[in-house]
Amino acid sequence: MKIQGKTFVVTGGASGLGEATVRKLYNSGANIVILDLNESLACKVIKDLTGCDDCPQILYQYADVTDEKSTSLAFKKTIERFKRLDGLINCAGVIELGPTTEKENYEKFLKVISVNLSGTYNATRLAFDVMKDQEILDEDRGVIIMTSSIAAFDGLKNLSAYSASKAAIAGMTLPLAREFSVSGVRVMSVAPGPIETPLLMQVPKVIRDGLSSVVPYPPRCGLTSEFAQLCAHIIENAYLNGETIRMDGGLRMPL
Repeated sequence: MKIQGKTFVVTGGASGLGEATVRKLYNSGANIVILDLNESLACKVIKDLTGCDDCPQILYQYADVTDEKSTSLAFKKTIERFKRLDGLINCAGVIELGPTTEKENYEKFLKVISVNLSGTYNATRLAFDVMKDQEILDEDRGVIIMTSSIAAFDGLKNLSAYSASKAAIAGMTLPLAREFSVSGVRVMSVAPGPIETPLLMQVPKVIRDGLSSVVPYPPRCGLTSEFAQLCAHIIENAYLNGETIRMDGGLRMPL
């Protein structure tokens, strides 16, 4: 799929991986809809990209991805503005750390599963419902990218909720791709290693430094721009489907 002139929704698009993806796709000529809870951050991104508060090529829409009503409305607004939805990039996510034995960690577990897994599933199913009846362009009716993590495969201790949510995303990538393929919609996931995002900053510095020091090459944390670049390649490469791609410099996380 060619990016220029196409329309993409990015959840969590006001910061971190989502913001970098918004910038990459916008600068490649796409129409963008930022779905996020944080209006001020989203408007700041738009102003920085366009120099104005209201640009016909980019739209902010409030949405809680765990809420069907607000997310469905966001896709409705997307179609009203741009008449089509070519891609969804799921970047909305949270992280919580702590031992399983702590009483309050069950509530944290439910929150992480709700946002990372249920929120991704919710946005994905609603996006597909819009895409499935569209005209095929550049071999695709649409492409959906979900964000997993290397924690899905090499989860650290005290990170069970986050690891479980990201493993589930990797696990539903192929089934969704098989289901959606009959309608010409591709589904892919990216599993980043440690990336310099506000989310990573919630992890204690000693853990962040330890992770970056054992990345085989290059020996550093990843960049949000590298994630965005991979998303752009997935969009443009029509033969990528049903797979989770690790983007981690060869890192296999220690205990």
